[in-house]
Amino acid sequence: MRCCVGAGSQCHRVQRDEANDFIAGVCVCCDFSVQDWDTNESKWLIAKAYDAPLLIGPAMLAMSAVQDLESINMHASINGDIIMECVVSEMIDDLAAFLAQVSKF
Repeated sequence: MRCCVGAGSQCHRVQRDEANDFIAGVCVCCDFSVQDWDTNESKWLIAKAYDAPLLIGPAMLAMSAVQDLESINMHASINGDIIMECVVSEMIDDLAAFLAQVSKF
């Protein structure tokens, strides 16, 4: 499970301390890869290069409704049963640092 960030405006070479200003909303997403192909050097290209590797939703939470981005509790459920749950602050990557990093390209 990942926290998907929707940019509200063009975001290029953003500094970490200003990155949250570019986030329009957040939602849960499930990132899939073909595990058999995940063992070679170019795993990101090959393991993700198939139809539908990312499920997003079911809705995006607008940043105007968020008081503290790091305290958002996310969960994934199947038929009403919660199968995964986490708080954004417990995720490996800091969202602002991640957005600053990917905006370099």
